[in-house]
Amino acid sequence: AYWGTATRQAMEGLLERYPDTYSGIATHGGNDWRNWSILPAADRQRIYPVSAPYDDFHINFGRAHIPDGHLWHPVGPIIASGQAYNNTIWSVEVRAAPEAKAARNEWRWIYESITAGAPAARRYFDLYRDGNKLHYAKEPCVPADLAATFFLHIYPFDPTGSQQSGYDNQDFLFYSYGNFRDGKCLATVELPDYDIASIRTGQYVTDQPPIWAAELPVMAPAGPPAGTAGPEWRLTYQSVTAATPAARSDFDLYRDGNNLHYVKEPCAPDDLAATFLLHIYPADPDDLPPPRRQFGFDNRDFDFYQNGNIYDGKCLATIELPDYAIVRIRTGQYVPDGPRIWEVELPSGH
Repeated sequence: AYWGTATRQAMEGLLERYPDTYSGIATHGGNDWRNWSILPAADRQRIYPVSAPYDDFHINFGRAHIPDGHLWHPVGPIIASGQAYNNTIWSVEVRAAPEAKAARNEWRWIYESITAGAPAARRYFDLYRDGNKLHYAKEPCVPADLAATFFLHIYPFDPTGSQQSGYDNQDFLFYSYGNFRDGKCLATVELPDYDIASIRTGQYVTDQPPIWAAELPVMAPAGPPAGTAGPEWRLTYQSVTAATPAARSDFDLYRDGNNLHYVKEPCAPDDLAATFLLHIYPADPDDLPPPRRQFGFDNRDFDFYQNGNIYDGKCLATIELPDYAIVRIRTGQYVPDGPRIWEVELPSGH
């Protein structure tokens, strides 16, 4: 029974005792999901691992070095057991009725309180966010949904220390964070406590394209950009927008000297997730980095949150342009791996 390796035998004992069982089980040891995954498909539809105390049945393990086969943490009457070397190595217990009823009521309250609000995104699993927690909910749900694998990519406002990809990879298996009760699935993931620019998540099968994906609304950092006060932010914004824009679009563009500003008002936190193309064409192609010379322009594409911020319903991102002579600038907004939303060309005279 070491580390729950007898879990499959215990599950089979429960299935044999209750051939019509459709219920949740929990174990005191580990490996419950691994053992469940090798049961026949029909059996995996009748029982499924959940976290205590939301289980109907509980698998417990004996300690072989104690002669009387002492059991860890009994929770209710034993309805099946297995022996080896005159010791009880596993038992299946019925969760005590009052505790089971309280757990069911608690589960319903938790699920209903989370799903009472509007979801951040509706997919195969609906996504809800409250503060630092992200919830994955599904109803109706079946035991097979508990085997789902999710990608969770978190993009911080400050990418310093993040992976080379620019995001924090927190992919997870549903059963590591979730549960199944009364035809409802719910998994809760605690997000990191740094300021988050955007979140991309979805469900996938290893080495296959995503089954579904979603990008969640961003959570802007509280207050003005780091190192500034409210009046300083307003002064900067007003000085930038006092001039005539070089181009008007979903984001208006202003250029002063070596700075290119992207401005939007009114602006919402969702706008901070914008991705921009920025192609700079030099007067002298030799000013380009060698790998870019074959294309004729310098690619400075960027994500808004890396260079901008939101305050008082205004968005402002500032990009410092290279100091060589520029013939023209092409810029716009696009969806990664998707279409361009808008695009403009700025002549060198601006």
